[in-house]
Parts: sequence; structure tokens; C-alpha cells
Amino acid sequence: MPLWPSCGQGSLLDSSNVQRGLSAELCGASGGAAGVATWQRWWILGTFSLLSVLQACTWNFYGPISVQVQALQGWTLNEIAWVENSANIAMLVAVPLSALFVQQCGCRTPTLCCGALLLFCSALRCMSSGLAVSRLGLAVAVVAMTCNGLAAAWLNFGGPVISGIWFPVAERGLATAVISASTFLGQSFGFVLGPLVVPQPGVDGSTDATAVGLQRLCYGELVMVAATLAAVAGHFPDRPAAAPSRSAEEGPSAETPTASAVGRLVFVSVVVSVPSAAFGAWVPVLTPNLAEFGITEVESAWVGCLMLLLGALGGLAFGRLSDFFPGRLKEMLLCCLSLSALCFGYFLLVVTGKLPGGALALCISGSAGAFFVSGSYPLGFELAVETGYPSIPEPIAASLLSFLQCLIQILFLAASFLGSTSSAWMNWLNVLASASLIVPLAVFQVRYPRLSVDGVALDLSRRN
Repeated sequence: MPLWPSCGQGSLLDSSNVQRGLSAELCGASGGAAGVATWQRWWILGTFSLLSVLQACTWNFYGPISVQVQALQGWTLNEIAWVENSANIAMLVAVPLSALFVQQCGCRTPTLCCGALLLFCSALRCMSSGLAVSRLGLAVAVVAMTCNGLAAAWLNFGGPVISGIWFPVAERGLATAVISASTFLGQSFGFVLGPLVVPQPGVDGSTDATAVGLQRLCYGELVMVAATLAAVAGHFPDRPAAAPSRSAEEGPSAETPTASAVGRLVFVSVVVSVPSAAFGAWVPVLTPNLAEFGITEVESAWVGCLMLLLGALGGLAFGRLSDFFPGRLKEMLLCCLSLSALCFGYFLLVVTGKLPGGALALCISGSAGAFFVSGSYPLGFELAVETGYPSIPEPIAASLLSFLQCLIQILFLAASFLGSTSSAWMNWLNVLASASLIVPLAVFQVRYPRLSVDGVALDLSRRN
């Protein structure tokens, strides 16, 4: 059966040819047999990843320039935190709805909707940046971030769906990793762009230059989002004319998932989402952790940027390794969990004074931990899709992991805001989130039915 029925056109340029498979030569394919990869896959990967980068960059907007925003808009730090958290809440609600949307309409229409939401978010932000100190500006900013969170849902879990539709087996892991790493890249860009473009108020309290910089940042992001949306609208088919693999050609089965299949998928999603959510909630307390060693807020922001960049690199590295060693997702996940627990454990022992070390040791151990915990994210997406195949469609399997990750991170952040002012428990949680799941994953029986359909790693799937 086909992967998904489409409710939209594939492209403004050649939609009829792509959708009906009448122009295989234009698509770079020579026929309708499975296993044919088209040149279009790189355009799809590039435009979708760029949208993901812009979503994450526009999400990490107010935090790096919180001092400037307080001076211009009169918002408190708690209000800025709630503006950012509105995106998380919106994403949590939108993830299951987005999965059903993709399941029914394919990839093109949801991606266009995400681009339109980001464009509306950027336009509202331009409006709010020009408003004087008032509650209206805060309300407009909340609406803008809500649009950002709605767009984040599909852009967050779309990696394994895009890779499964467009990429051959030998490139699926890399494609998933590129899209997953886009989020980390976008957040790291947010750390850098804001402070570079928006200067802090002068020593005399003047905010004229700050206001001009904020306007430039808002309108610059608006232009980039508009250009990317135009590229997606110009050419973004739901799927290629020829399937790149046998599993992509066959698509999900019509059978109802068994309770065992659902339970296995939930387990895999928990194993991956808990460490990544704990890490996401731990990053905001990085500043008080490093403050004891004389590191300023600006320096902590650069450390956070470095950690996110290394996280993106970790995702790319392990994603590519999964292509070179198919059927070894479980072993690589165990490696990521073990090494991230070791790195964050060393960080914890240095912070608590159990081991000698200073700021450099904390930066190195924290960055290494980010490399491994972020590397587990694309691996987890691929394993979730493998575990759910063929009875659970790829959008549903991937969205479950994304939903749990978002939910757990919101709970962790809420606990950090409402609980003790000390960050010590968050340091412990960051270690235990990875360490406590090593043994359960080690005894978990992994299967690779999708790889089996594609003729890969049959012996490995039996042994696991």
C-alpha cells in the first residue's frame, strides 16, 4: 500500500509529474522500482533542516538578550521565562495532532504550515519589538512563541519520516541525524546572534542602540523565514516518484498494532526521551553551576553554545555510524548512555568537591556529556521507527518519542522553578537519567523488521 495518501500538491513547479510519477527523468530516477534515490532528497533535506534551524533559533530568542529585553520592554525574568515556556506547551499539544496531520496529508502540507507559522511568529515579534512598555507587547510575544511551538512539533519529529521516504537505507541514519542536529544548531545560533546584533544599554541607561538592534534582529529573522518558506513552496513533494527502499515502497501495514508492539515502542521512547529531557532541563542551571568557579553569565552562554554545537556534532557522528553499522542501534545507544552518565558523573563530582578540578574540567566534561546524550537522539528516532514497523506508521512512532521528551522536559523545568533554589538535584538527575536506563536497555530484545524488509542485518535482528 502507498505510504500516505496526499491531500496537497507536491510542488508548485512540477507537482503533477512528481505526484503521478510521469517524469522520472526530471526527478533523477529511471523507473518505479524500489531502491532508486533521486537528487531531490538533498533539496528536501536542506530546506526542511533550514526550517528546523530557524525554528530553534527563533525559539532561543529572548534568553540570550534578557537584559536588553528587560530594559526595553520592562519584562521581568519570570515573564521572559513564561514567554519561552509557551512554545513548549504549544509543542506538547501539537505533537499528536501533527502526527495525525502528516499521516493523512503527507509531508508537504504540514511543512508549509510550519513555515507559515514561523513567518507569522516572526511578523508578530517585529510588531511586539516596536511597542512601548505595555502588557500588550508581552501578550503579542506569547502568541508569537505559541506559533513557534506549534511549528516545532512536526519539525522536531520529522527526521525519521523524511529519511524513510526520501533516502536509501545507507543514508537514512545520516538524514535523520542532520534534521535532529538542526535543532541544536539553531539554539546555538540564538546564543550568538542575539548578543551580537542587540547591544546592551549604555552606561547612561540609553536604549536607542538596543532598540535599533532588536528591530534588526527581528526583521532579519523574518526575511530568512520568508525566503525559506518560498523555497519550500516552490518545490517540496510529498514523496519521490520512485521509492528509495523496499520498506518505503510497501509502507505501513493495515494491521492493528498489538499491545506488545505498543509497549516496546513506549519503552524505546522512554529510554531516549528521559536522558535528553533531563539534559534539556539541566542546561538552564549551567550558569549557577559555573558561577562558583568565577565564570560570568556571558562566558556561561558561550559554554552553553559550545555544548549545543558539540551535541549537534554528536548526533551527526552517531547518525552516520548507524549507516555504517546497520542493526547496531542498541549497542550505540548503550554506548551513548554509558559515556554520558560517566561525563555528567564527573561533572557532578567536581561540582560537589569530591574530585579536584576547576572550570575547565566542568566545561570539558559537560561538553562531552552533551556530545553523547545528543548522539542518542537520532539513534532513538531510528530505533523507535524500527520497533514500531510495520504496524505503527513512522509519524506516530517518531511523534511518541518527541511527545514524551517534551512532556518530561516541561515537568523537569517546572520542578526546577517550583522546587529548591539549589541546582544540586538537577546535577544528580542528569546523571541518573542516563545511568538508570543502561541495564533495562541491555536486557531489551531489539528487533529490526524494517531493515529485514530492506534486506539488511537479518542475522543481527535474530541475535538481538
